[in-house]
Amino acid sequence: DARVAAVLTSEAASNMMAQAGSLDFDALAFAEVSRPTLFVIFTSLEERMRLVKKVRDLGQVSNAAEFHAKLVHFMDRIGGMYEDTNYYHNSAHAADVVMTLEWFFRSEYLQTRTSSLDHLISLIGGAIHDVGHPGQNNMFHQKTLSRWAIRYNDKSILENMHVSLSFEIMQNDVACNWFGLLPTDFHNVADAAGVNLQQYVRKALVQMILATDMGKHAKAVQDLKLFVEEQAEPALASGSEKQEKQLALEKKLFTLDTILHAADISNPGRPRPIMLKWTKRVLAEFWAQGDEEKRLGLPISPLCDRETEQWAVPKGQLGFINFVVQPLYTPLQKLIPEVQEFLDHLKNTIAFWEEQNALKASHDQIFAAL
Repeated sequence: DARVAAVLTSEAASNMMAQAGSLDFDALAFAEVSRPTLFVIFTSLEERMRLVKKVRDLGQVSNAAEFHAKLVHFMDRIGGMYEDTNYYHNSAHAADVVMTLEWFFRSEYLQTRTSSLDHLISLIGGAIHDVGHPGQNNMFHQKTLSRWAIRYNDKSILENMHVSLSFEIMQNDVACNWFGLLPTDFHNVADAAGVNLQQYVRKALVQMILATDMGKHAKAVQDLKLFVEEQAEPALASGSEKQEKQLALEKKLFTLDTILHAADISNPGRPRPIMLKWTKRVLAEFWAQGDEEKRLGLPISPLCDRETEQWAVPKGQLGFINFVVQPLYTPLQKLIPEVQEFLDHLKNTIAFWEEQNALKASHDQIFAAL
């Protein structure tokens, strides 16, 4: 795409893209020098990794040029449907998640257990996972009986909306419908039975996006611990060949769900300057929601009260790390040893917040330098 080429001629953007697939990649800094951010990052990553070409070489797409053109159109539409007025849930966040997924895909575990199609749909999943996000969480929509709360019966409201919106875009605009070009009866050398790749890709994307619902986090951690234990002691094959294949598929999809959820909550495990910028933004978005709840006469949601939370930032961040981030990433490191790099950053972040907590630092004192 000419726009991507134009952006990457900029020395600043080009230097930043040299850190693609690294925890050092700063999507917020990249957003300052390149627009449309998500579109540029996704399309340049796909091109670099030659994912569409690899999928075509495997026979999973017959017309690579048409598939690529439709995927590019789709990504352009998706990027434009992020609300960049949101402090946190904007296209830079989606780009950051895509780049963190790319970091995961460079691990030996994922390289040996996933296909180029899995890689491609995971990056697509990262790109769409928060599309159309309004800047308030599920609890707010439940409390206000928003149109999405009504449509999705209070169940994973925003996550359902994100994935539904993504498929609606393709259904309503043929120029964006890369999905429709996937074969419904794909045959590979190892398997005589045909596979419906449209069903597979849809199942993977729906599962991945729904797995980003923080309401499912405790179960996700529990399931991951069991999964890691099972991987350490592989069970003997006990079912038919068909059952074994189904089990292998479920394991792979669970891995893809886990890495998207992990990428979505990865900010505390990044170098400090990047971590602080994202933390400031997520707090601003929470507090804007609290302001709106106050205006509407509703109870203020947890972590959303500006008046009390500005004095409790270190405590809140330590709680998030100790009860949410660390319990997911610790077992994940047993599966993917490269995750140790993330845990090292996380250790530094914990030390920073403990120091700020001891100083009783306020929000303004912590972020004064930003």
